[in-house]
Amino acid sequence: MASFSFRETVGRRRGRDIVIDVDHGSNNKHAFDWALIHFCRLADAIHLIHVVSSMDNKIVYDANQVLMQKLAIETFEVAMVRTSARIVEGDLGKEARDESLI
Repeated sequence: MASFSFRETVGRRRGRDIVIDVDHGSNNKHAFDWALIHFCRLADAIHLIHVVSSMDNKIVYDANQVLMQKLAIETFEVAMVRTSARIVEGDLGKEARDESLI
């Protein structure tokens, strides 16, 4: 029978808020898949964020929206965790930090 430490048991019950920055690159998709398979737990909440410099271009915004919807569905199907997906305008470092504080 497996034994779990108190810290691990409590962590699993409460869950964690995990922010994953996503984009259209193949390396990013590999990192995204790895995080879902090896890092996520059932009680976690995954927050997908895609940072763009400008949301003025409707074609680019629509392509990003399709990407985020696809990844949000995949996140739920693979890891079975609560998922939110947002496209934000700004600087990646600042937006990722701000998202992690939500």
